Amino acid sequence: MLRHTRALGIVLALLTGTFWGVGAPIIKTLAQEGISMVTVIFLRTLFVSVLMGLWVFFSESARGFRITGREHRFFLVMGILNALFTATGFFFSIKYLPISTALLLHYLFPMVTIGGEWIFFHQTPSKGRVLAAFLILFGLWVGVAQISLSQDIQATLLGFLCGILAIVGLGSSFLHPPLRSPFARDL
Repeated sequence: MLRHTRALGIVLALLTGTFWGVGAPIIKTLAQEGISMVTVIFLRTLFVSVLMGLWVFFSESARGFRITGREHRFFLVMGILNALFTATGFFFSIKYLPISTALLLHYLFPMVTIGGEWIFFHQTPSKGRVLAAFLILFGLWVGVAQISLSQDIQATLLGFLCGILAIVGLGSSFLHPPLRSPFARDL
């Protein structure tokens, strides 16, 4: 069972990376064609919501949709942070910035999450989390930012502000109070 779960996790991680990788150029192309980013965000959110709803229904049946009032509030806040801040900020930063600049800005979110946990929950960041955040930034710098440095970058303030909105949304969606479970482990 463990091998099956691990293999499935690896396949899902590869699929996620592939979809994320092709997503930014598709978003940029749609923006350049004059398609409304708000419409794209709405359709993307609707598609993902229906897909996830079907998955929950078929894997958990109707009991998967039973949530408490506290969980409802949590999902409402997470939905606003994710769909409104993260998606809108990311899509518009892609529209107004070069893709490489927008991605470099967007992947500052691990630093925001670590900083938010330190500020709001007084969690001292582990060396593993800090190292992982820097490795993400370094990998992006090596793979993406070097391309930007050799090109003429026409960045706009609106693009940077949208990117910051996305960082706040994504970084905030990963914030959590310290876990009290005996099974919880930090990186």
